[in-house]
Amino acid sequence: MAIGYALLAQELTINGSASIDSTWKVEITNIESKDVVGDAVNKVDPSYTATTANFSVGFTQPGDSITYDITVTNKGTLDAVVESINVVKGDNQAITYTTSGLKRGDKLAKNNGTNTLTVKVDYDSNVTSQPASTTNDITVTINYQQDLGQVPAYEAYSVGDTIEFAGSNWKVIKNSNGNEDYVTLMKETVLTGNELEEYAYTFTCGSYQVYNNSNGCTYIGEVIALNKMDYTWTETCHNANHGYTSEDKSDCSNTNDYNSSKIKTFLEQNYMFKLGTNNLKEVNGYKIRLITLDELFELGYNNEFNGTNVYGCDKSITPSWVYQNYQGNDTELAGYWTMTSANDIANWYQQDHVLYVGGQGIVDDYHVFRINGGGVRPVINLLKTSIE
Repeated sequence: MAIGYALLAQELTINGSASIDSTWKVEITNIESKDVVGDAVNKVDPSYTATTANFSVGFTQPGDSITYDITVTNKGTLDAVVESINVVKGDNQAITYTTSGLKRGDKLAKNNGTNTLTVKVDYDSNVTSQPASTTNDITVTINYQQDLGQVPAYEAYSVGDTIEFAGSNWKVIKNSNGNEDYVTLMKETVLTGNELEEYAYTFTCGSYQVYNNSNGCTYIGEVIALNKMDYTWTETCHNANHGYTSEDKSDCSNTNDYNSSKIKTFLEQNYMFKLGTNNLKEVNGYKIRLITLDELFELGYNNEFNGTNVYGCDKSITPSWVYQNYQGNDTELAGYWTMTSANDIANWYQQDHVLYVGGQGIVDDYHVFRINGGGVRPVINLLKTSIE
């Protein structure tokens, strides 16, 4: 007997769907003005949208200022962190902006966590005449990203790397790792007379005898006279010809303090405004300054005094850009001042002079009065977010 079995079949259907329930929503939620100084006024009421904040301030006199608090809120369901804050402003030196509060790495908690960026606008109190331009614009961009428990690393830089900034090449003088938000740079060359503006005093061998040898005056190029960029003595302790005065200068010792010099005034006002104050970070009290002798030692200089008021550089390890490879008296001025003065060095031969880096790599004091000048070569702490 044959028994037949029927084949049983059953169809199973599985349906599914997926959706993302999280939201990414970081917004500007408020802007308000505060701390009005002088005659500063809001020309229109500050306003904002989810992605922009706007203000327009009017100033009357130097010293006026006004401050704005801009609130950012995380209305989403994902934690956020500030990846960068970029500031772009016009080049009007009379109107400046500074930002504070919110900074890279600050976290913004999900579900209505808030942070505040503060922007202060100033009419520079040092302005003594009506500026040609009476306006200055600013754009601040805050870049957020999802907080995954780490702060994005900055780019690392090594000594000798070249960075182009503000139309000039700059050299890295200190290593900077990925956790540091700034890098310390020295301008590749000394500032020109054009860059020094009214502080420069330019002359040539034809009109001024700068250096004598058997062939007469052979020095060519720009030099900064002490009566324009004083660092060696105060104005009452030198003359324009030789640095020395014919009068008693017994009261002129210890007057070569960098902090009271015209160089510092020039760098921290005229020149820093050109670079943009928000591009630089204050480190150990300075955003911009001159190089120190200790930093030169780190770049290859011999830190042993040779007994004749001269330090030398080891050219086998010192990069030529540090001393600019000066080859003779008939080339442009290649030497430059340091922040270190002779009276900072024990047993120094001349106690009235600042130290000077000659183009051939010698660090001494006598060049300053011998050629009646010295180059200004800025050192800055540049925020990495300002590097394109």
